[in-house]
Amino acid sequence: MLLRGSTKQISISYDSATKIIDNTTRSSYTPLGDELQDTLASSITALASAQQIRLDGKVVNVVAYNIDGYNYLRLRDIATLLDFAVNYDEETRMVTLDLANAYSE
Repeated sequence: MLLRGSTKQISISYDSATKIIDNTTRSSYTPLGDELQDTLASSITALASAQQIRLDGKVVNVVAYNIDGYNYLRLRDIATLLDFAVNYDEETRMVTLDLANAYSE
């Protein structure tokens, strides 16, 4: 949702025939309505997900986690796949996304 309208936007859909999550770069994201809501709980359980994920038609090898029926990827894994920089400011304790620069460790 945060990348919507940017040069790194991505659409997400589910292929029920193959049971694979499809992601297409440079394609508009369609909101579900519950994105960016504060769902912080005092205790959550994250389980490794066996869900397969495709990016532009190719299966990608990335670790996903299932929390309350939703699949989550690490931000840095998404940044690697879409090639944008992720930075952390110690002073403000804020994570920033730099879509104009390439990902680096």
